Amino acid sequence: MNKEKQYYILIFLCCIPLFFLHLEVMPVTIMEARNFISAREMLTDGNWILTTMNDVSRYQKPPLPTWFSAISASIFGIKNEIAYRLPVSLMALFTVFSFFRLIKYITANQRLAFISALVLATSVYIIVIQREAPWDIYTHGFIVASVLYLYKLFTEDSKKLRNGFITGIFLGLSILGKGPIGLYALLLPFLIAFGVVFKYKKIKTRILPLLVFIIVGLLLGGWWYAYVRWVDPEAFLKIAERETTNWSNYNVKPFYYYWNFFIQSGIWTVFSIIGLIYPYLKNKVSHKKAYLFSLIWTLAVLVLLSVIPEKKTRYLVPILIPLALSTAFYIEYLIINFKSIKHKSEKIATYFSFGLIGCIGLVAGGLGYFLLKNKLLPESLPYVIILGISLFALGIVIFINLKKKNIQTAFLCIIFFMMSVSGLGLPIAKSFNTNTTYKNISELNSKLTDKPIYYFGDIAPEVLWYYEKIIPAFNNQSNCYVLVNKIEENIFLQQHKQASSTITTFDLNENVEPNEKGHKDRLVAVLYQIH
Repeated sequence: MNKEKQYYILIFLCCIPLFFLHLEVMPVTIMEARNFISAREMLTDGNWILTTMNDVSRYQKPPLPTWFSAISASIFGIKNEIAYRLPVSLMALFTVFSFFRLIKYITANQRLAFISALVLATSVYIIVIQREAPWDIYTHGFIVASVLYLYKLFTEDSKKLRNGFITGIFLGLSILGKGPIGLYALLLPFLIAFGVVFKYKKIKTRILPLLVFIIVGLLLGGWWYAYVRWVDPEAFLKIAERETTNWSNYNVKPFYYYWNFFIQSGIWTVFSIIGLIYPYLKNKVSHKKAYLFSLIWTLAVLVLLSVIPEKKTRYLVPILIPLALSTAFYIEYLIINFKSIKHKSEKIATYFSFGLIGCIGLVAGGLGYFLLKNKLLPESLPYVIILGISLFALGIVIFINLKKKNIQTAFLCIIFFMMSVSGLGLPIAKSFNTNTTYKNISELNSKLTDKPIYYFGDIAPEVLWYYEKIIPAFNNQSNCYVLVNKIEENIFLQQHKQASSTITTFDLNENVEPNEKGHKDRLVAVLYQIH
């Protein structure tokens, strides 16, 4: 088995606990609920092209990720949450593999590519975005693959048409994944960085392949938008106008809002900060141009994201991709040169970077059980014990290898640290589901069959997901049941107080009691009977 195949196997093994284990543990989020409902209605109602949520047109997002979830659910079960989440895990793995191939091709350095892939896979918000399944990983993952073949198109004199076609395919898949987000937030910054560092050489000989790239990408990515615009123009234009308005009026944050982007790398925060210090690393890295390229790519992503008024933390996912490369350059430098480093400042920075994680392992592993023992469910106890032992042992090994100046082993300990937290820590979350008023609406599906059920006002997507059926809007019908969002309960009672009576209340807040900070009224639905 050659070295490259070994790296792929190691990356896959690393990604199993990060992306694939315990997919059933976390409650369905609002973004997941919207997407999963659309996938379910593809299977139950055949809405594969004109996508819906609760039988209402939902064209805010293109359908490719929803198709994957629907296909998976058709195989593993329409009520199986793991089935809906599995394609996102596979896409995260595809993204990491594509990134490994990209860095290997740019630098001809398999070890650096391997480090980069592991840093990306263990970056905290890559894990979060995969676990929350909001479809972002699709648009950015396909762009990483598109960038690989675009780089080949710009640097190889052979197979230019093939590379242009494949690049276009992945661009189209990215657009079908979440619109032009990946194109703007990751591909355009790549083009800027490539032009600055590597230059566009022999561009005239690549005009036809570039046209193929653009045409294939726009046709594959744009056909769904064109079809929906033609078949259902009124709903499409209304939704498009609302989505466009959101970019400038919704979640508006200042330009500097993303200045702390490196925090999203989680355990790599200190390493990523040092990796961005160009004057310090420029003469120490194994590939100067690729290092400069990673910095400009990162900064270009930051600037382009910052000029958009609407800002959310999860929009920073694309910046973690080039950031993983600059971080990997720093780690590779330490692995190769730490034993010969003489400057105290460099040694102190290294000891602090690794020592901080070692301390976290020792403290979390040593005290975790005692801090949590009063809250633990019996089924969570084995996970806490094994996780505590693992983190404590990893902390010790990190310090031992720091003393020996063996940075490679210390780095691998950090990878195992994140694998342990993800693979063993998630099941512990069930112990924090302490809301005594928690009541899932799923039980309502089979119990109330004597009268039709409607919803009043805005109903949370999570409520619709767990109900498992379409709920029509209430339009002053009589002799029926009505689900009312807690936020709009007073409005409902003002209009129907005399004609209604309370049946029960459903509360989907699993870990926060009513009247406590963090309890979401939108996840509370009150069931009324209309006489």
